[in-house]
Amino acid sequence: MSTKDEAADSQSTAPQPKALTESQKKQLSTVKSKEVELRRWLRARKDFTEEEEGALKCQTYQEFAQYWSKVAEVEKHDLDQRRRSGWAKWGHGYQSFGTAVMGFMKDWEPLIDIIKGFGGVYGDMAVGTITVVFVIAKNKNTAEGYLSSALASIKDRMIGFALYGDIYKKKDLLEDDLRSKIISAYSLFVELSIQATKYYKGGGTWRWLRTIGRPTKFKSMATNIQKSIVAIRLRSEELLSRNVDEIKQDNKRLRGQVEELLESDDNKNMAEVNRLWKNGELPAEPNDDLITLRNVLNEELGANFDQFRPGDKKRQKFEASTEHEEWRTPKNSRILILVGHSEESIVVRQYRCWLSSIVLDHIEKRRTDGDIYACYLFEVRRETPMHDAMTSLLFQLLRFKKQALRKHINSFRPEDTKEFDALEETSRRVIKFFEPSETVYIMLDRVDKCREEERTSLLNILGRMVTEALCTLKILIVISGSDWTINLNEVDKKYRDLFKIYEERQEGGDELDY
Repeated sequence: MSTKDEAADSQSTAPQPKALTESQKKQLSTVKSKEVELRRWLRARKDFTEEEEGALKCQTYQEFAQYWSKVAEVEKHDLDQRRRSGWAKWGHGYQSFGTAVMGFMKDWEPLIDIIKGFGGVYGDMAVGTITVVFVIAKNKNTAEGYLSSALASIKDRMIGFALYGDIYKKKDLLEDDLRSKIISAYSLFVELSIQATKYYKGGGTWRWLRTIGRPTKFKSMATNIQKSIVAIRLRSEELLSRNVDEIKQDNKRLRGQVEELLESDDNKNMAEVNRLWKNGELPAEPNDDLITLRNVLNEELGANFDQFRPGDKKRQKFEASTEHEEWRTPKNSRILILVGHSEESIVVRQYRCWLSSIVLDHIEKRRTDGDIYACYLFEVRRETPMHDAMTSLLFQLLRFKKQALRKHINSFRPEDTKEFDALEETSRRVIKFFEPSETVYIMLDRVDKCREEERTSLLNILGRMVTEALCTLKILIVISGSDWTINLNEVDKKYRDLFKIYEERQEGGDELDY
């Protein structure tokens, strides 16, 4: 064992930072023990190289950058050949495989620095553990697609870790929870690096199978890492937006309005429907004071970036598009999905979608014109169940058909069916209350904040509503392209032609031209 490793072992007996819980200390100590064992395992092998020893000695990003620059320079031609196929494809978007690795390590630097900040006992081996994966993998004659895919998926989630590091430094009630999520992401990625090293160094697939069970374990481990990174992002969003309480105030005001309405028999029926749908309280509409929401958008997006307001060049382009013209054509039932891609320099700190203003505009217009409409604005700080969104929309639509509800209240009695089937059938019944002469509008903002596993089901329910409707049904959906890459091939085939997608990218700075 080297002097550096012996020193690391001696440090493990030093007092741990009081800020860490016993569970967190145990988790980090376990990771470090595995890193020490990995080094012993590598150095005991006959095929252990000086190049690998150099990788293990890296303790900081600066040391890694100096080391990797030398490696990349010596083997530039060989690396450029490998990046055309196999696992090196995960570096797509970089000028070379070498810079891809540099960028990946730079993304992880803030998180590793946080771990080191727990008293200098942890995190000192992480850079070396990760570096040796790249050194060993690049020397293999054949590419490994599983690791390639795993690293690509992790890299896509890594945007903004430097910002998360800044957030963590600020004292807050949520700090302990954020720290736990950071430790989890760190531990999972170091474990992936250790397993990948043993796979590449193990001499064959059978050794990898013996180590973790099956090659696709890379994908499973990467998925867990992605979930941990997303959890850090969501908690960080709460830290940044903890002073925004418009949703709480909105619900309080709307509850008061609903209590007044419930004095009539019609609204007693509405309350009964809500009870049958097993909602804790009556579903609330979005904030009546749209000026408040607009102010939040203006504050979070900033004055120097596109906000898709009336008169903006991108708004005019959209309104002149064939997708929009087809959607707004009278008697034409359609679902239009607007996908907004945020400007890259602010994508991490921009929590609301810059296209959301069009939903607010449509809500105002429908109210002013006295149209039949329902809307749902997903919360940006958490994922919302499909049930919450759909029952809110259906409840709003029933408010326009209270008289019809008197005759059909029993049709909303629960049946022994799955939640999706029940929601789909209820949606079909509600939309059939509206006559062929009527036009109904549904607006949804940030469907990417619906539970990930339920998003496609939500689209399928909306598709069936359009298919079953006697009235003209126009549905407008806004999603953030940074949070969901929508794929209509996942939607039921019989509904796909009802959907149209319009994508737009945000600009900022000197590119704006209002």
